[in-house]
Amino acid sequence: MCAEADFARMLEIQLNAIGHSTVASEKDADVTIVDLDEFGLSEISGKSGGYIGFTRHLEKLSSDVFSVCKTLLHRPFTMSQLCDAIGIDFNSSISRVAKPDPSLPILNSVTRQFSYGEYTVSLSKNEADILSILLQSHGQAVSRETLATAISSPSDDNSNVSNMVDVYVCYLRKKIDEKLGKRIIHTVRGVGYMIK
Repeated sequence: MCAEADFARMLEIQLNAIGHSTVASEKDADVTIVDLDEFGLSEISGKSGGYIGFTRHLEKLSSDVFSVCKTLLHRPFTMSQLCDAIGIDFNSSISRVAKPDPSLPILNSVTRQFSYGEYTVSLSKNEADILSILLQSHGQAVSRETLATAISSPSDDNSNVSNMVDVYVCYLRKKIDEKLGKRIIHTVRGVGYMIK
């Protein structure tokens, strides 16, 4: 249960990547991960044991939350911390995962190297941040506003940030689409961009 669609999708991708399935229906889940900043206790009360709550504001939570959630995580949290909360051995899960398919696009977020087949290119921090969000949402449109949050600070002018997104997407297209000879970054009119 997460109001931030991009964050929920990222969790799903990460859990699937280490070999664990996710389900859309709470009734079919062994464990339910709940964004306590968006969903109140009234929405999950009457149940116990299977909830893992996460929040940016631990100090604002009532003591009742401990009777409903077996674990609380403070955002930001690592995938390893989430796996510990769920009861998954993160390291053994990673070792079971098959090697990535070289025919699929891969972004190394540490080195900011993008690889697709035999082609590899270095990216700037902002290019890598935008591409990471697009890759995580593969096949789904991502708004300019969502992409802007990855490259801006709260003090930035919103109209300027939207233009910055367009500029960085242009850079990515020159580095990736033009070099590969095929378009993978697509514009979705009135929305933003997607990779397919």
